Amino acid sequence: MMTRRIIIRIKDGKVDMDFQGFIGPSCFREHDKIRQILEKMGIKYEDIKTREKPEAKMTVGEKHDSSVNY
Repeated sequence: MMTRRIIIRIKDGKVDMDFQGFIGPSCFREHDKIRQILEKMGIKYEDIKTREKPEAKMTVGEKHDSSVNY
């Protein structure tokens, strides 16, 4: 199983989230949970840009080449 990691950077009024190791749409569900937590902390953002990584198109059980750099 691939290690899951979420990196959140908040700098100069911008929020950047990088989801690593999530398969299929699970990263979008986790993003929504984190967005709700950040909003409770007073951090709101609306200009959301997404970039799907190869993992987003995978299905559970499918192998991924983790040596690919993004």
